[in-house]
Amino acid sequence: MRQQLSQTIRQAISNKQFSCAYQAIFTAETQLASFELLARWLHPQLGPISPVLFIPLLEEQGLISFLTQQMLELGLSQIKAWRQYWPELRLNINFSAQDLADPELCKQLIECMQHHQLPNDVLVIEITESILIQAGSSSFEQLRQLAEQGFSISLDDFGTGYSSLSYLDKLPVSRLKIDRSFIQRIDETTQDKLLPAIIHLANDLELEITAEGVETKAQFDYLKSLGCQRYQGYLLSKPLQAEDVERTRWFQSRESVLSR
Repeated sequence: MRQQLSQTIRQAISNKQFSCAYQAIFTAETQLASFELLARWLHPQLGPISPVLFIPLLEEQGLISFLTQQMLELGLSQIKAWRQYWPELRLNINFSAQDLADPELCKQLIECMQHHQLPNDVLVIEITESILIQAGSSSFEQLRQLAEQGFSISLDDFGTGYSSLSYLDKLPVSRLKIDRSFIQRIDETTQDKLLPAIIHLANDLELEITAEGVETKAQFDYLKSLGCQRYQGYLLSKPLQAEDVERTRWFQSRESVLSR
């Protein structure tokens, strides 16, 4: 299958076969705050293809930035429409090492936001430690430029790398996303000592912190007791197509997602 995908993925980019799914991010009061945009590929012959397969292929062929551009255009257009009803809504998008290596990235993003008539702080740029390592030290200056222009920088999968703490000092990070592996270890009898320390540190540094992979009410309640500010996971909402988002009661009525 991989060989077949490798042969057709360039055409998929050209034909714009990739679509968007949106996973909601909620406040501690379970009110909608943001959406993370997730790329989806419905192959004409093979059906749905996992991002675990197609993202590495796009990176290998130097095409990942084309996908980022397509997702940005689709996602920002959608967020602009939704902000008529949710004025504070933001859009989180994962950026690759190839994206950060482009010296024109900041200029291109500013132009993109102007085209969609959206303020720069609507866009939350999610990066991982592994991406920073791939992109090299030049990415630090790139991210500083983006932050100076009002874009938000989020360090994704926080806690999984060896030097994540050092990046908090070097980079203009305003948000952290705790890796789901920490959340999965939460249960009613044993609590991870590192998780409270991460949340306490983030709050001391005045960083907005999001817990990924929240799947149970017990996890949610424990994270809330620690002072976690944002929540993402199947307990609250799975990734949805735009039309399915608009059918949810929490989107239509602005009520708490956990009140249903």
